Amino acid sequence: MELLSAIPCFQKSQETWEEMRAYGIAWWLKNTSTLKICAERIAKYAFQQSQNPMDSSLFYLAMRKKNVLMHLFKVCDDVIIGLMITNINGRLQSVSDVRLHNFFREDFTEEKWKKAAFKVQA
Repeated sequence: MELLSAIPCFQKSQETWEEMRAYGIAWWLKNTSTLKICAERIAKYAFQQSQNPMDSSLFYLAMRKKNVLMHLFKVCDDVIIGLMITNINGRLQSVSDVRLHNFFREDFTEEKWKKAAFKVQA
């Protein structure tokens, strides 16, 4: 962790995948819990930059944090002109955000949803 704190973006809590990759942290950082912390900070910063859950989805899915990603899609305020709906709370969300929230809400241990996930992947 001491060497990691010497990286400028880590000091400012502005970790990006590009900068962390440039330093090669995956090669020299052997502690998995520290690597998970880095991935979570990268995901958090990616979402904060654009307020788009898709920018952080790969990191959260790699960490098996489907619920965090589901929540981001639920609260995201993306407004796509012409594709707006109002949810129960009266907040505006895009149709794609609602669909992705509903998709991630499912239990992927069930056979039905495993098949659906493979179809989306293909």
